[in-house]
Amino acid sequence: MRSCGPAQYEGLRQGYSWIETSGPGGGALRPLYAAFISKAAALLQASELDELAHMYRDLGSMWTALANTQFDLQLRVRLRELRKHGPNLLLPTLLH
Repeated sequence: MRSCGPAQYEGLRQGYSWIETSGPGGGALRPLYAAFISKAAALLQASELDELAHMYRDLGSMWTALANTQFDLQLRVRLRELRKHGPNLLLPTLLH
């Protein structure tokens, strides 16, 4: 497996953070959009918007799956670096 450095780790960390912790609900805000579209469908009595809301809920699940994959990769990168460089490498990560 190719070695990953600090820049790759930081990219994975930021990707996870943006998708899951920016705003309420995770999923790159797609569940929030879905809730808005559902309310609009009810107010406008536009049932065709319900399908769109369902699609946005599914998209949110897909974004969350991507974020979880990035999180798993972050852990693997850090563990590989720990095995290679020793316990002092974890200190900056724990301080974030």
